[in-house]
Amino acid sequence: MEEYGYVVQRDEEYQLGLQFFNRSVYTRTQYDLPQTVRPLIGEMAQQTDESAWCIVPEGGRGMLLYGASENDSINPDSLIGSWIHLHAHSGGKAIMAQPTRPEIDAILDQHGLPAKAQSTITDRDDLLKELDRVREDDYALNFGENIEEIHAVGVPVVIEDDVLGTLGIAGAANRLTKAENASAMPIG
Repeated sequence: MEEYGYVVQRDEEYQLGLQFFNRSVYTRTQYDLPQTVRPLIGEMAQQTDESAWCIVPEGGRGMLLYGASENDSINPDSLIGSWIHLHAHSGGKAIMAQPTRPEIDAILDQHGLPAKAQSTITDRDDLLKELDRVREDDYALNFGENIEEIHAVGVPVVIEDDVLGTLGIAGAANRLTKAENASAMPIG
């Protein structure tokens, strides 16, 4: 592993090498959505003066594949590559609202509804009601459900009934209030 750069020795300890980063960057290019929306994510961050995100689903979770920010409230670079529980993110809820009920049940059975913050939806019936609202409105909201004092709005990117991912905007609760949250997306 050391020969190929996957581990490096620093003093007397081994650490992960940058070859893992190299592989992850390559893997990210395998998804069309982040490459396609990258300019849009930057534009969304600029227009809203907040953080903008692209999340893609895999295995009943989501991964933050690309982000941009116009302020210091959220550092996208520190979160890229992070797995998320879908029920605790606006983008995740936008993803979860698309599949059939048996598919949603399978995701919940596999990953549960762990509390990420005090406001996280942890009751299955409450989440299903929220997903009905998301389906109706075509966007999802998050009021401190993943990180206290961070609000977000997310929309699914669906092509030919296939959920490729979501686009979202997140920011401090005092800037992205409940009244402004739904109108924050500069799309459509």
